[in-house]
Amino acid sequence: MTAKQPKVYVLHENLEWTQHLVTWLERNAIPYELWDLATGVLDLTSTPPEGIFYNRISASAHTRNHRFTPEFGQQVIKWLEDNHRIVLNGSNAIDLEISKVRQYLALQQSNIKTPKTIAVLGKEKLVAAAQQLNIFPLITKHNRAGKGAGVHRFDSIAELERYVNSTDFEEPVDGITLLQQYINPNYSYEV
Repeated sequence: MTAKQPKVYVLHENLEWTQHLVTWLERNAIPYELWDLATGVLDLTSTPPEGIFYNRISASAHTRNHRFTPEFGQQVIKWLEDNHRIVLNGSNAIDLEISKVRQYLALQQSNIKTPKTIAVLGKEKLVAAAQQLNIFPLITKHNRAGKGAGVHRFDSIAELERYVNSTDFEEPVDGITLLQQYINPNYSYEV
């Protein structure tokens, strides 16, 4: 007697990015169900179905008008884990996915070099923080991003100040802008 193939539940908010997985699951006759977390209801008194849960939630969900999907996804994953379900890319993965600060700290904890970085909440603090960092060129980027959101290179404080005070300034979805040492991809660097 063969064991029954467990059902795979795919947590997502973007079917376009999930279609290749659906094709593979169908080709291999693996039972699956898509859970679109772009919107939803989570009954905390219910018990999740048996199966394997695969998290495909992206930090860039807000760029597809799914602003709160990662936060909702965190709650769904916690509910699944608290009910002893197998979750691939569980709580730790989604926490890393939505925060570059956490990503850099995890890399540093593993003794992997990262560029010098300052996290700044509030655009009014960016110029002073860049003066504190005092490394040019530098780049800005959003803490929670995707698709290169908020990534700009600046060669001076004056350039950064013009950008911060312009209508071109992009407010990060979580309010946190990173100022980071620019690393030329063609050269080695010291951190």
